Amino acid sequence: MRALRIAVFFLVAGLLLAAVGWKEWRVHRAIEAGPRTDAVVIGEGRCPGWQSCTPSETAVSVAFRLPDGTPRGANVTVEKEERHPIGSRLALRYDPQHPQHAEYVLHRSRALGALIAGFLCIVGSVVVGAVFRRPSLLA
Repeated sequence: MRALRIAVFFLVAGLLLAAVGWKEWRVHRAIEAGPRTDAVVIGEGRCPGWQSCTPSETAVSVAFRLPDGTPRGANVTVEKEERHPIGSRLALRYDPQHPQHAEYVLHRSRALGALIAGFLCIVGSVVVGAVFRRPSLLA
């Protein structure tokens, strides 16, 4: 019974991690393919809704202009140890279809890691379930 609980835990954790990782990875790929621009830091921000922030990250609000001159704003994540005071410039990429989806070019997305960890948890749940489901050799 304990093996079943472990297998179910890894299965649920794997499905959640894979879902979050897949969602973030799709947005990250669209951003990577988008144009690069300079932005100005305008203050502290909130973690972008499409992205998960880790304890080593913080968010800053930035303002930039689209190629047609339209002003835009976004929240981007940066490492906590980096200093980005108000008025400093950041190079970023954004998704042209959704300009509010932007990433600082020197900050790597952790979405692929979450996706891979999710799949490993799913595989682990299958292995645990298979190992403990076999009949005992001593019976």
